[in-house]
Amino acid sequence: MKQNSAIPPTGPIAGRRSVDETTEERPGGYCTRRTFLRGMGLVTASLAWRRELPADGPPITTQARRIDDDNHVFITSAPHGRYLARVVTAREVLGKTFATTGEILASTGAFVCFNGSFFEGDGSPSGLFVSNGSYKSPVTYDKGDGILYIDRTRRIRIISKYHYAEHKDNIIDALQINLLTEDDLKLYEDKTYKRRLPRNFIGTTPEGIVDIIYKNTNFTFGDRYMKEIHGCTVVGALDGGSSASAVDKLGKSSYNESRGDRPEAAVANFIVLYER
Repeated sequence: MKQNSAIPPTGPIAGRRSVDETTEERPGGYCTRRTFLRGMGLVTASLAWRRELPADGPPITTQARRIDDDNHVFITSAPHGRYLARVVTAREVLGKTFATTGEILASTGAFVCFNGSFFEGDGSPSGLFVSNGSYKSPVTYDKGDGILYIDRTRRIRIISKYHYAEHKDNIIDALQINLLTEDDLKLYEDKTYKRRLPRNFIGTTPEGIVDIIYKNTNFTFGDRYMKEIHGCTVVGALDGGSSASAVDKLGKSSYNESRGDRPEAAVANFIVLYER
């Protein structure tokens, strides 16, 4: 049985486990095909088409869009090879436990800053945390099931925490996150995943990264949105609620006081992107 469509699947494939992934070039773009096990047979699922990014295109782009009275999004996208990423803490940059994205942006000179992953009440990491090659906190197996790490080329990668050992020697910075694509069946069935809150989703495609601050949504919609609209093959969730925030050096932000948005919370760790 073969599924061959330019429109990606809209739901989980029962009992799926990816066994192969190939990227096929076509005029004007390319398409990634992932093969899954279903019972005793194989199913090939075709993901969304993605246009090639011009070599002279912008390294990092940001968009702030108002959807309706209750909702807006802040979108950051960057092709691999056109950005340099870092994970930083408020303590490292400003000498204090918590800070806002605006404070970190001003102090680092980055192009864009968005909140990082989960942390404890005292600001200490919740799960794996690596900064500039220094391991601050180990992987914990009762926390998020994913790892966002920055490799030696300063490129963002997202993996399952169970593959951590395979990638350890390539890690410069890292955070432990929720990996939405690791457990799609639970994602679509669990009511807790359907709660609408501010969310920060980050995903990778073969050509780059996408981060979305979505002010009023849930994991169920966010997972599908990142895969089907932005073509992400891997999707993770950073800290959400009032922590979900981003700002760029052009003055665009996920928060606008004049719109009555809930103020962003000061957080402990951040992801910053610089233009290469």
